[in-house]
Amino acid sequence: MFTKSLKLPGILHIVQRNNKRFAQTLSVRDALNQAMDEELQRDSSVFILGEEVAQYDGAYTVSKGLWRKYGDERVVDTPITRWDSRD
Repeated sequence: MFTKSLKLPGILHIVQRNNKRFAQTLSVRDALNQAMDEELQRDSSVFILGEEVAQYDGAYTVSKGLWRKYGDERVVDTPITRWDSRD
């Protein structure tokens, strides 16, 4: 049986604390989550709207924790399907 280890690319993130720089590698998922969190915190008019982004923490947990942190007003689940009365 052939097995292959696959290392997914990450994003190098530089953090500065007390005039010292630290580098850490984030997964793309964690980088997206952190960026959305920063924008939601920075600007109260920013919101997330999409399928299963709130209670289910988004596809592949990209929006994990944001619904609990910002609530129903800013992280909104939308229906997966749409019903049209004209059909």
